[in-house]
Amino acid sequence: MARDGRRERAWREDVANGSSSFKTCSCTRQGRCAHPYAIRYRDASGRQREETGYSTQQGALDRLTEIYNEKRNTPRQQAELKRELGKQRFGEYASAWLARQRHYTAGSTRTVNTLLQGQILPALESRRINTFTSTVVEDFIMSMEEGDVGLATWDAARKRAGITRKLNPYSLRHYFASNCLSKGIPITDVAEWMGHKNIGMTFRIYRHLMPASIGRAAKVLNEGL
Repeated sequence: MARDGRRERAWREDVANGSSSFKTCSCTRQGRCAHPYAIRYRDASGRQREETGYSTQQGALDRLTEIYNEKRNTPRQQAELKRELGKQRFGEYASAWLARQRHYTAGSTRTVNTLLQGQILPALESRRINTFTSTVVEDFIMSMEEGDVGLATWDAARKRAGITRKLNPYSLRHYFASNCLSKGIPITDVAEWMGHKNIGMTFRIYRHLMPASIGRAAKVLNEGL
């Protein structure tokens, strides 16, 4: 009962701060129709948000309670940082993000930059970070699918090739490196092909495929004693 009371108080406070649950349909008796509930609220950065897809009003209330508690537990300084970040344009954010990826090789940086310049920035460069929603992302992916570009066509290509296993593009990359190393291709070559900054990264990921290398090292040490 105490938990229900706290939930009810959180609900009332959030409604007073501009949060609510509702239905977007025009049914006369919305409490009994099958259309989902939606919620509207302000996040920690002060941006108004909407979410939908809640089958019951209780589910919508639970989500609003979760948001309310998250806002209460977010330090003021962190909320201010989120607010400032939300004002950034995506192009500015992407540029700063790429500059921080110091573990990228020059080739990886060029690949990511080509993807940004050719496919992502033309559609999203001027959009502010705090305006990104699941709908925005879904619309962008749909536009890529319609244009038959990028990784958005992966599932269709996989089906055409008759591949029934649940694979993603990274799986092919991993398969390539695994086969190279298990067949004796030098790790230095594989590290370069994979775009790893150093062979230490390659070794940490694929060392289980090179058990013989440990045996060879032990043999060399024994012969030197």
